[in-house]
Amino acid sequence: MRFEPGYLLGMVLQSVPEPRVVARDLFAQGWSRAALWQTLALLLVLTTMVRVLVVALFPDPPEGMEVGPLLSNPILTSMVAALLVVSIVYGLFFLGRAFGGTGTLNQALITIVWLVFVNLVINIALLLLSLFAPLMGLLLLLFAVFVNFWILTFFATEMHGFQSPGMVLAVIVVGLISLLFAFSLVLAILGFGTDPAMMGPL
Repeated sequence: MRFEPGYLLGMVLQSVPEPRVVARDLFAQGWSRAALWQTLALLLVLTTMVRVLVVALFPDPPEGMEVGPLLSNPILTSMVAALLVVSIVYGLFFLGRAFGGTGTLNQALITIVWLVFVNLVINIALLLLSLFAPLMGLLLLLFAVFVNFWILTFFATEMHGFQSPGMVLAVIVVGLISLLFAFSLVLAILGFGTDPAMMGPL
């Protein structure tokens, strides 16, 4: 694997038609757990910076593209995103094992690191589209929801050695709904409303 912009962008694009191939390539890299956690932290910081830049450039976004008040506080945004992502890492690992999967925590980390990286690319594209074609940005945001579930489902299927992506998707949906409900309650208590979607794709 080469850490070059063109190569990485090609892998991001390949993640849509061939997610399991990309998953196998990434799982075979043998990165240390410490390196994966550090990479995840860096990607979360970069993603937050891009989102805050979007809010700064477009304080009054077009109707349907509002991102919510949470993004006005970069530190809180980073904290909530980090907690959510870490919860998904462990949920992906333990839920898969509970259903007989064979995946490792490192593979769960790789899955989420890659998903966050894909979302960083999407957020950068969203920023560029917001400058020239806001409505196209909205379509990209909707497409990002599909891409997130698509990649997460097939990476989890490959990671745990499952045979049915449909069943994996069902478990992911139930798990995420439960997790987002819990975060909704926390955000409501903190006074930020009850819509975790204000965080963006990831």
